[in-house]
Amino acid sequence: PDAENFGGFGPFLSGLSIITLAIYFVTSSDSGSLIVDILASNGATEHHWIQRVFWAVTEGAVACALIIAGGSKALKALQAA
Repeated sequence: PDAENFGGFGPFLSGLSIITLAIYFVTSSDSGSLIVDILASNGATEHHWIQRVFWAVTEGAVACALIIAGGSKALKALQAA
C-alpha cells in the first residue's frame, strides 16, 4: 500500500476533512450566535433572524481582528493549541 497517499484515498480524505471541519466551525459559530442572541434579547427565544446574523458576523469580525492584531504569533499559538 501507498503509505503517503493512503492507498489512493489521500485527496478524498483531505477534501472530506476540510468539509467536516467547515461544518464543525459553522455549526459552532451558529450555536454561539444563538446563545449571544438570546442573552442580548433578555431571554426571548423568538426574535428576528437578522439579529442572529448580526451576532454571527460580529463574532467573526472580532475573531479576524484578533488574529490580524496578533500577527504571526497569534497564528503560531493557534497551531500549537
